[in-house]
Amino acid sequence: MTTILTVGHGNLSQDALLRNLLDAGVERVVDVRSRPYSRWHPHFNRRRIAEALTEAGIAYEWEPALGGKPEGPALHMAGGEPDYALIAQHPPFLDALDRLVATSAEASTAIMCAEGDPAGCHRTVLIVPLLVERGVTVRHLLKDGSVVDHAAMARLL
Repeated sequence: MTTILTVGHGNLSQDALLRNLLDAGVERVVDVRSRPYSRWHPHFNRRRIAEALTEAGIAYEWEPALGGKPEGPALHMAGGEPDYALIAQHPPFLDALDRLVATSAEASTAIMCAEGDPAGCHRTVLIVPLLVERGVTVRHLLKDGSVVDHAAMARLL
């Protein structure tokens, strides 16, 4: 059975995130931020985090189709918020999700977003339920380096 971790960089240092990923045995990070840049934490800008991960022996991929803030109004509600129900049915999103599942069987994978708390991130609200439907075991890598099963966390939500 395939297992995928989720992780949010939050306000961690780059070294702390790398240590957590390495300690968890992650071999590949799939960046699911719609816009992989941070004004407040520039060490997590796409180029810089990709270089740091590569130097640490972790592969990096950016998958914008799995982002929670898609471009254009078609996948947003009237107030401008992303419509996760529409996104979850959008062919590019579903194709990217299927690729994620297929390739995660080959390497220990974590999906990464900016939000440190998995409960407050699109990765848990949008991506994780669809991974679980596909038979994937999901675990959340927390900022302190601990790992919690999604099923256990979901019972607390």
